[in-house]
Amino acid sequence: MIKDMHPWQQVVTVLRRLGDVRPPAKITRIRSTRLQAIEQHVFVRVVDRPSGSTATVEWGDSTSGYYGDQIWRRGKAKCAGICAATGGAIARGDLVYRPRGGRDTPANAHAMILASVVPPFGMAPSGTG
Repeated sequence: MIKDMHPWQQVVTVLRRLGDVRPPAKITRIRSTRLQAIEQHVFVRVVDRPSGSTATVEWGDSTSGYYGDQIWRRGKAKCAGICAATGGAIARGDLVYRPRGGRDTPANAHAMILASVVPPFGMAPSGTG
């Protein structure tokens, strides 16, 4: 019984039990991604729409640096995540924009923006960040 233990051992026992309860991995990943986005103070702004399937994005954060005119392509989310522009939840399969890969993988390659917040092709972007 806990009552028969030394007070310090009671504390350690209770803390160990608290650590046994874990939320499902999917929820943990979304929460940690949202916290990362908040802590990183990401700046995101759609600068241009060169085509119906691409957007030129200005991106800056404390860990992946600054991209003034990065091309992002539209596609389906391969996993759940958080919209870099709004902080809203992204479900697997949602239409999103992601940084275009090239010879070198960009530091923000994991980032996504919900397609619904990107201005339609032919409309002047007003900024999302």
